[in-house]
Amino acid sequence: MKRFRMVLALTAIVAGIIPCAIADTVIKGDMDDSNTVALDDAILTLRISADMVSPVNLDADANRDGKISVADTIYILQSSAELRSNAIVLPPPAACESFLCEDAVIRIPELRGVTLSDNVLKLFSAAADSTRNRVYVSGILTPHIAIMDGETEQWTGTTDTRMSGYSYKYLYMDAAANYLYIVDTEHKELRRVNPDTKELAGPAAINGGITPACTDSKRGYIYLASGTSPHLSAYDGKTLAQVWTSDLMGIGTGDMIYDEESDTLLVLDVASQATQRPIYRFSPETRQIVGTITYSVPNADRSRWLLGDSESGRFTVGTYRNILILNSDGSVYKTLPVPADYEVQNILYDQAHKRIAVLSVKKAADGETAGVGGRLTAYNADTGEVAATLDFGKKPHQLCLNSATNKIYVPNGDAGTLWQISADTCSTAVPMRLGDSLEKIAAADNGSVLYMNSRLGGSYLLSLNADSGVFETFESGTWPVPIRTDAAGEHLFILNAWDSTLSVYTVKPVRTLQATIPVGLAKGTTDRLPDLAIDSTHRLAYAAYPEFGKIAVVSWEQMKNTNTISLDGFPTGEAEQGPGNLQMAVNEADNLLFVFRKNERKLNVFNAAENYVGSDIDLSALDWKKAQNGQGTDTLFFDAAKKTLFAGPFELNGATGNPTGRTLDHGQQIFALAGNTYWASGVEGTGTDAKRIVAAINRDTLVSERVENLPDSIDVSETSVSYFLDQTRKRLYVGLMTKAELHIFSAGQELK
Repeated sequence: MKRFRMVLALTAIVAGIIPCAIADTVIKGDMDDSNTVALDDAILTLRISADMVSPVNLDADANRDGKISVADTIYILQSSAELRSNAIVLPPPAACESFLCEDAVIRIPELRGVTLSDNVLKLFSAAADSTRNRVYVSGILTPHIAIMDGETEQWTGTTDTRMSGYSYKYLYMDAAANYLYIVDTEHKELRRVNPDTKELAGPAAINGGITPACTDSKRGYIYLASGTSPHLSAYDGKTLAQVWTSDLMGIGTGDMIYDEESDTLLVLDVASQATQRPIYRFSPETRQIVGTITYSVPNADRSRWLLGDSESGRFTVGTYRNILILNSDGSVYKTLPVPADYEVQNILYDQAHKRIAVLSVKKAADGETAGVGGRLTAYNADTGEVAATLDFGKKPHQLCLNSATNKIYVPNGDAGTLWQISADTCSTAVPMRLGDSLEKIAAADNGSVLYMNSRLGGSYLLSLNADSGVFETFESGTWPVPIRTDAAGEHLFILNAWDSTLSVYTVKPVRTLQATIPVGLAKGTTDRLPDLAIDSTHRLAYAAYPEFGKIAVVSWEQMKNTNTISLDGFPTGEAEQGPGNLQMAVNEADNLLFVFRKNERKLNVFNAAENYVGSDIDLSALDWKKAQNGQGTDTLFFDAAKKTLFAGPFELNGATGNPTGRTLDHGQQIFALAGNTYWASGVEGTGTDAKRIVAAINRDTLVSERVENLPDSIDVSETSVSYFLDQTRKRLYVGLMTKAELHIFSAGQELK
């Protein structure tokens, strides 16, 4: 495959914001390095095109085709005239003589004005360096940590942890040593990075589970607690060598603070369920317990967090339902009221204002599976009175305080947002965008407009005109996933997963919202993402929610819910995590709904004409090892003309759902039908040799005619990859969720 790779630096060129700098500070169209895009640059491109001068600044090539041409002239003239409002330079149709030729890569964050070179997604933990006035933020789905200047609150860069895959990255900062520690509880590893030099130490093996930690600037150590032996470990910050361990405090060894004045660790026992509980004083010098503070808990709620106030000598112990302020001897000074309908997520102490900030999440209600709404409550540490209450965000779990600016930061992974709250008033939560995602690609109007949804990047959608490059963002609701179009490409359907509503748009001549319809279920609240299937013949939309074990039937002709299908025996709640638990396809001619229960390897076949009477097809006997590297979502593909259903690589009868015994020879799932050719995606090879592939498969024989490795940049570690084949423009679009990239390929011989 010829790969004419062109990385488009796509910061939106909004009217009045010209020039526009790309991530590496080179301005597109700035041929003379004058830091502006003007008529002189257009004249220079014409002279270069006529071979009158040599290229001056090839990095300023506007469409990244490796040359300076008239296309760059047009771009510069439009930019100078401020005509390119929200538009990008798309590659022209390429003469691809191979199977696939990569033409361009569009970075979605740059369309939204984010210049960070690396994506940080599903924000999880934050740590502040008050000495240097910086804030660091980690994401669960990406390896890099974002760096923010505390004074300007601008993202200044990222640092690479060299981690891969899904991981909970807890951040701890030792400002004296300029060490940022990353505690990875998923892979049981500890890393340390110097944010200035980028020097990285580790990984060092640690115990798993929730691992409370604290830093010791005097020794340059970090201490980690664990419910399994060794229960307390000290690591040298420079080398990450394990210096010593202790099991003296047993399985209850939990949250801790280092008291530099007394050179002791105060360690909370988090295992005890007794009324009287201990806080240990532990000497890191002698590695002995040198004292115990006993305090009373009003109920059996587990102790979880420990704070200290160096001025008053008091402690704060947080449980999921209570906040206790203790005197230095352990006697209760104040008990802070936590509302019964909220559950504490984290706490911090604001020394400057003598306040305790409590982050909590509202408990599930009204049929919800999990609690969602976030709340920050600031308590006066002396009086115990509530100083401020602020409701914001969805499912926030961590927080940190930058004492240099008196600002609290709350990473909100389900919203692509870092919330900034002034500790002076705690009255407003200001959203700061960080991270983007490209969940799926849907096309309307014969592929002329692409729609892409971002769930973890802030609940928005992006439309991109495939011909003009004009793009815009819009919102439909919370967590817009999935998105689909009808068979004619005239309607766009967006399931707002956490609102449990369906937004229906017409797309011609312009996108117009027809209605946002309640699907008739409680609000979604989990990562068990729903699926959406469209029946264009009967004008129905099916919304399957795994957390409820139900499928809502919505008429987009009547604009209302007309039925609800309950799935017998399906595991509901949060018992099973992740997307793809339920997947659907429709046989419109026979009015059948297929529901694939992925984890059970079972297919339900519902007859819509008979009030959704269903039958079960057991698919467990199929060789599912052939599908183990599949995407996990959009597994079903229905070929209406042949009346054939595919569940991953397996062919099923499109009327009964029974396996035919035939299997794709390459790829794990079909994403398009072009003429008599199926296009399938998959992963082939193992270990370091594993590659993502695209295969062109004969529709009659199921034998591959072409199999092509995708570029290494579309690697197997990517959490989710989506595909759309534009047969009119002979393009293949490949979307990467965690990188938030759209790769554009010219499709060659197979589409001629």
